[in-house]
Amino acid sequence: MYRIIDEYRHRGADSPDLLSAMVGSRGEDDDALTDRELRDNVVTFIFGGTETTAALLSWCLYFLGRLPDVERALHDEVDRVLDGRTPVFADVPRLEHTGRIVSEALRLYAPGWIFTRVTLTDTELAGRPVPAGTVLIYCPYLLHRRRDLFPDPDRFHPDRWLNRGSSSAPHSYAPFGIGTRKCIGDVFGRVEATLALAIIASRWRLRPVPNEVVKPRPRMTLVPHPLRMRIEERRPSV
Repeated sequence: MYRIIDEYRHRGADSPDLLSAMVGSRGEDDDALTDRELRDNVVTFIFGGTETTAALLSWCLYFLGRLPDVERALHDEVDRVLDGRTPVFADVPRLEHTGRIVSEALRLYAPGWIFTRVTLTDTELAGRPVPAGTVLIYCPYLLHRRRDLFPDPDRFHPDRWLNRGSSSAPHSYAPFGIGTRKCIGDVFGRVEATLALAIIASRWRLRPVPNEVVKPRPRMTLVPHPLRMRIEERRPSV
């Protein structure tokens, strides 16, 4: 990464990409980002834009392979909307069922399964005093399975999002975190996953390997393991 940063510095920030924008950026004091700051930011974007999306798509495909009705509705949608072509950003609003599958996979198995926050001032939480500087940990995996917030919480049910949410409680859905520290890639991640899932579903059908028990494996992201599937080519039905 340092070698790439050095190359960018020598040739100038003239490429239409993220690293060029960061190399050429200036702070309030007209200071440029250091090489280490550039490296840390690039690593964050690479990790946040690849590993998390891969985990999310893996869960989407896991459920599609086990729920033929959900899969059939997805195939009908991508065939109708795309008609055999590759999707683009403008297609996202029309890929409604595809987006709901992504939202539901994020509810049950959000790649970011645990988050931390640090209190800035002395406060109180659930009647207990919390001093400033306390590290708090919360888990979307558990939050999204509360029966008082999500009816039938263990069921993968994309249509629960037809009414823009299944719960009226604020902040009950937090796959990207909440508040000012919410993931900056929220919208990007959803769009990326929706388009990728539409591409896969328009060309392929994935079938789970029989008699294999798949469980969530909590690492940096929450991934299904083991997840082995058979791939079948498919063609649009319209």
